Amino acid sequence: MLAVQPCNPEDAPTLATIHQECFTAPIEQRLWPPVPEMHAWWSTVFVQKMRSPKSRLMKVVDTEKGDAIVGFLDWKVPATPVPSSAGGDGVNGEKKEEKDEEEEEFPPFPPCVDGAMFGALMDDLHAKEAAIMASRPFWYLNILATKPSYRRQGVASKLVEWGVQQADAAGVEMFVVSSTMARGVYLKHGFEMVVEGEGLDGFVPWFMLRKITKGSS
Repeated sequence: MLAVQPCNPEDAPTLATIHQECFTAPIEQRLWPPVPEMHAWWSTVFVQKMRSPKSRLMKVVDTEKGDAIVGFLDWKVPATPVPSSAGGDGVNGEKKEEKDEEEEEFPPFPPCVDGAMFGALMDDLHAKEAAIMASRPFWYLNILATKPSYRRQGVASKLVEWGVQQADAAGVEMFVVSSTMARGVYLKHGFEMVVEGEGLDGFVPWFMLRKITKGSS
């Protein structure tokens, strides 16, 4: 049986391993090379996210296999986007928030990361996100990863559905920058493509929005 649960700090190394198993496209390998230094970086970042009031890091476990973690999703709770020209980049596609809010700080990237490409990509994603969302609050779907051996078994849907319920209860929109592989699950849960981004090393992002569901509570 698959169950959705909050992550805890002890899960961080497993989340980092799943991340490396899932993000294997050429551009992803350049951004986050599958090396020990990157695994350690992600482990640290995931622990920080779990301790942050701005994040909701959820996992799916297989209760028939000792609660083995088979997928996870990193949600960013409602925030107001700020164009990249306002200063600094976020981490892994995360948006910058209003200046009067406390900034999250993450460890510096290891030398293996293509920092120039990462910066250029984040600037473009941030600018498009700000143009789409303006000043409206929203739940931001940051990272979705399913262990390869558990794909097409409803893991991603369980994680997205959890966030959909939270956003609907709060009466806010949801936003995600989607790869080709994940578009189906987002469309299934009511997301719509707003803008198709420019391709970069085989990655063609879809900027997707899920509008407020009337009658949600």
